[in-house]
Amino acid sequence: MPPALGALYRRNGLVLSLATAGGLALFLVLAIALTGSLVHASLAGNFYAIFPHNLLVLMFGAAFGFAVLR
Repeated sequence: MPPALGALYRRNGLVLSLATAGGLALFLVLAIALTGSLVHASLAGNFYAIFPHNLLVLMFGAAFGFAVLR
């Protein structure tokens, strides 16, 4: 195993935490970019007002594509 991969394996908790935080940050930044804001005047429980369908398709489609190509 290459040394870089062994170091990541030994610190998998840190790497996983940073990857999760980075993924969440990317998801929120994309939501802001597509909708203009995360806060709307009257959401009334409308999930898709914050995270539009196309954003969800983009994010999960990219994850699916990565899994298929890997």
